[in-house]
Amino acid sequence: MSDDILPNTLSQSDIARMVGMRPSAVTNWRKRPQKGFPEPVATKGGFPRFDYDQVTQWLRGQSISFKDTRLEQGAWTFLEQWRDGGDPVAAAAVMLWAMCLRAVAGEYGVDARWQAVCDTVAEQSDDHGGHVGRRIDAAVEQVLEGASCGVGSQHASEVIRMALRVPNEVRPLALSRLSELLMYVDGLYKIGTPEAFAQLASALLERSITSLGRMRGESGVPGSRVSRLLADLALAYWRAAAPGKAGVTVYDPACGIMESCLSLARGMGDGERRRLAMYCADDDGEALTIAARRLTLEGLARNAVFAMADDGKLVNVLEADPFPRLKADLAMVEPPLAVDWEPDVTDVRWNRYSDSRRWSSPMKADASVAWIQDAIGHLNDMGRAFIVTGAGVLSHMGGEEWFRRSLIEAGCVEAVIALPANLYVTTVAPRYVWVLSAPQAARECIMMVDASGNAERYRSQGEIPEYLHEPLEAFVGDGGRGAGRGGRAGGGCGIAVRVVPASEVLESRIASLLPQDWLERKVPELAAVEASYRSVASDIEGMKERVSAALETLRKFDDAPWNGKGGELRRLGDIADIRQGSVAGAEKDGLPEDVIRVSDVRGYDAIQGDGSRGRAVPWGVAPDRIVTRPSLHAEERYGKATVTEPGDLLLTIGGGIHVAIDWSGGHRVSKSVYLVRPYWGIDVQRATYLSLMIRGVWNQEMVEHSAGKRMRPADLEIPLMHGDAEWALVDYWNAAETLRRQANLYLRQYDIMAQCCRYGLSVGGNEGE
Repeated sequence: MSDDILPNTLSQSDIARMVGMRPSAVTNWRKRPQKGFPEPVATKGGFPRFDYDQVTQWLRGQSISFKDTRLEQGAWTFLEQWRDGGDPVAAAAVMLWAMCLRAVAGEYGVDARWQAVCDTVAEQSDDHGGHVGRRIDAAVEQVLEGASCGVGSQHASEVIRMALRVPNEVRPLALSRLSELLMYVDGLYKIGTPEAFAQLASALLERSITSLGRMRGESGVPGSRVSRLLADLALAYWRAAAPGKAGVTVYDPACGIMESCLSLARGMGDGERRRLAMYCADDDGEALTIAARRLTLEGLARNAVFAMADDGKLVNVLEADPFPRLKADLAMVEPPLAVDWEPDVTDVRWNRYSDSRRWSSPMKADASVAWIQDAIGHLNDMGRAFIVTGAGVLSHMGGEEWFRRSLIEAGCVEAVIALPANLYVTTVAPRYVWVLSAPQAARECIMMVDASGNAERYRSQGEIPEYLHEPLEAFVGDGGRGAGRGGRAGGGCGIAVRVVPASEVLESRIASLLPQDWLERKVPELAAVEASYRSVASDIEGMKERVSAALETLRKFDDAPWNGKGGELRRLGDIADIRQGSVAGAEKDGLPEDVIRVSDVRGYDAIQGDGSRGRAVPWGVAPDRIVTRPSLHAEERYGKATVTEPGDLLLTIGGGIHVAIDWSGGHRVSKSVYLVRPYWGIDVQRATYLSLMIRGVWNQEMVEHSAGKRMRPADLEIPLMHGDAEWALVDYWNAAETLRRQANLYLRQYDIMAQCCRYGLSVGGNEGE
């Protein structure tokens, strides 16, 4: 078994992926000697590598579950090197094609024809060199004929033909590069199972898409939480509604790379998969080709029908109905975002119910209405559609409002589920799932469900069916279970629900279907409100002496003019050593725990004092996260130029000036943070004064006016005062901060009092009143 295919060493990121955690977790294990984490056995690019067997043995000893990702990591490393700077998604698509070719040859017992493809490429590479062009088309066609998918075959699968069609990206390749790819894919196929081969393809595709962030992923991403949720909801519903039905028919008019349908199939047993029929469409040829390859690798190519026009071109479902007679059991739709399109009013889907005033035509500005109508129009009487949209179609006035009223009157809306934000790589906006059926006049209620992570804000009123509860419980990742015969309550499991009469929605002003417009907030417990009120009152009382001292300090300044003359204006670079941090890594999970990062500096609350001269400390409401970060041992600090010393300042200037003081020292610093060390050494009072001057309004304006240009921290202006002027200014600031803190406490008390008015509570009386 080649080390290139199955590597024996792992990076910290590889280990994190194995255990489903962030790389910072691995850093924490390494930093704690008592954990006994294995030592690195090698380095690559300056980063440590760990022995796979040692790591897995340690994980088992810690009872930490993991999956073997070496095959995935080895393939990804190969792909990164092989693409040589090219588009990662295009490179992954080519590799998927080669994997499909190999898998089809293996599945249909024509391995010799696969070998003929490899030999053709290798021989021509050795004899002639040059590029691929059309030199392998005949060999690929031989594989298709072996799978009964040749030209003119009566039982040909168009999905398999699409999957094995030689990609355009292959033709300009050097024959030697294609030969290298085919040989590597052959090695992958021989060391795994067909199931592992298919999973590997999805993993490579997912990594290639996410490596480009929001640039790609508009047609779906393998492992998508939303796609998995739709599949789980659909499968749970079908098993509950029709347990004895022989097969299931699924409709997906915006299938993209088929993540929803593949997730559904993976949740099925072998018998269910054999009876699965998928009718799919997408007008993105690249996405549909990737879908065909994924289906082929999963052994589901003959279970799928792609919408194609008579001339072989792809069909846009919003322009023409490719399956006008289809009545599906399930529909799953994740439509593309922000599609603007003008409907064809002659299409029966948009006018089918206009005479009974049950439907409006789809909106010219929002195609969500069209996707919903198309899905409902393709459901049978027992069917359910699970459709993802934004908030607009659920709450906008005008045509969308009339459309919602029409849906509710027809009895099509069973539930609306609020999901969190940031679920897609292409948008940060929260999404919503509609659960819809064909018209049902008997439907009287609509289930409004929150699964967005805000369920604790609401009180549940009613129950949701088991088929909704279990997938949503898995989605929010909470094991709590509610109670109720035949259903599950929303509370206690990260889900909030309210069953709302349809008549109540119709009688409301705009017939909004946003769950947050119908879920009722929980009434705070009187004991908790009372405790908060007394706690704040105690803090106010405890501050009174310090407030009096602060007022006295300020009165002294009121009695005499302030003299700011006689100082010396210096550049920060003239009075302090300024260094950029040395630790690279992503802000959230790519930095070790001891490293000070941008969020630490920006989150550093204004340094607080007690009204007297001496060391200032952070205000306890927003703890100093720098102090809580573990420090390096003394012997580890030697020779590390960007390890902080007590009293060092940390500075960021992107998005405004932010300053923090590291009072404990011993921390490494992110490359996104500057370390400022005054030449005068450790001086508590002067460190506080310097931090105030760095944040001075003149420096803030300088940074603001430098937008689009690189601002050098060394150019910040610092007035150095003589005598007691610096002490006095720090005293004045400390006094003003004490009053601000007291004012904030009173404002907090006001919030509690206002909350009492909202919920009819009474607090603050003597015990027993």
